[in-house]
Amino acid sequence: MVRKLVHLVALLTAALVVYSCSGDNHDSSQADQPKNDAAAAVADAGQASANSVPSFAVYDLKGTLRNSSEWIGKQPVVLNFWGTWCPPCRHEIPALKQLYAEYQGKGVEILGLALDWRDNAESVRKFASENDMQWQMLLADRNTFADYKGTGVPTTFFLDKDGNVVAQFLGPRSYDQFKEAFEAIL
Repeated sequence: MVRKLVHLVALLTAALVVYSCSGDNHDSSQADQPKNDAAAAVADAGQASANSVPSFAVYDLKGTLRNSSEWIGKQPVVLNFWGTWCPPCRHEIPALKQLYAEYQGKGVEILGLALDWRDNAESVRKFASENDMQWQMLLADRNTFADYKGTGVPTTFFLDKDGNVVAQFLGPRSYDQFKEAFEAIL
């Protein structure tokens, strides 16, 4: 009986973690539309090719509108959709930190896309600083996450220098799993 209870508690805990990190359990009282200037910037960026990811315009932690074309199509890029509130996201941070230290000098950039309906610039800035996350931090709106077919976080895309998706992961990965994808985008 105790054993069944332990299994039930473990199952419920796992379900709660999955639910808490899914992209669909947001507060529906918040606006689903991006800011007008972000939508205009995406329209100006043009359509992505069939082999590449959708273009986007999102805000950085200083409130500056940034466009994906600043990085994508110019260098290898890792897009990591995540949240400060997400245990699986937190789990993969040490591997990403180690790999960023190894691959930044080879021209790879990580774009941390925190979900802005659950995080804000201050919470991301504080968390990134406390965890020594040195890569570019951005706030992803609902439309950007939806454009990438986001269903949960962490979701990570590995893009080669031409903007083509080489690997994609849903859920946290280990150093070795990520390292293989980092090597593949060089």
